[in-house]
Amino acid sequence: MALSRFVKLLVIFLAVAFLWANTSLSQAKEKGPALQQLEGAAGKKIEDVKVPPPPKPTPVVVHTPTTPKKPATQPAKTHKK
Repeated sequence: MALSRFVKLLVIFLAVAFLWANTSLSQAKEKGPALQQLEGAAGKKIEDVKVPPPPKPTPVVVHTPTTPKKPATQPAKTHKK
């Protein structure tokens, strides 16, 4: 009984794996209209485009003031009597 249940699960798993692989392969072959237009305008296929590796990161230079900011001086208030 346990063996037949295992065989059923194995068959279901293989069927799902086969269907998933088949649909993902067919989707990879199909190109949408936007990609077709882009390839036509560029005169190249998307597979022919080479993307260079990204450059190495550069450190960020942060400028800090060397002298502290002076507090804003407020004019002296005069009281009217």
